[in-house]
Amino acid sequence: MIKTTLIEAQNAQHSEALARDYAALGEKLARSNIDIERIKERAKASASPSPLGARAQAARGLRGFRERASPPISSTSSMIAA
Repeated sequence: MIKTTLIEAQNAQHSEALARDYAALGEKLARSNIDIERIKERAKASASPSPLGARAQAARGLRGFRERASPPISSTSSMIAA
């Protein structure tokens, strides 16, 4: 059995990088109107002990994460200052 202190020590070594990666992923998902916190909460709520059950839950669970989409931009020229 792996000692808890060893796991905690390893996690502590990587916690800053993990936090940066999580923040970057949240920003990337937000650009597609997907809320990372909703994904995290639904994943916690639907934790499944079976790998096959987890795969099915994941496939069903991804629906509904998109927030209302922003209206599409008709052209990029409107974004460029004249």
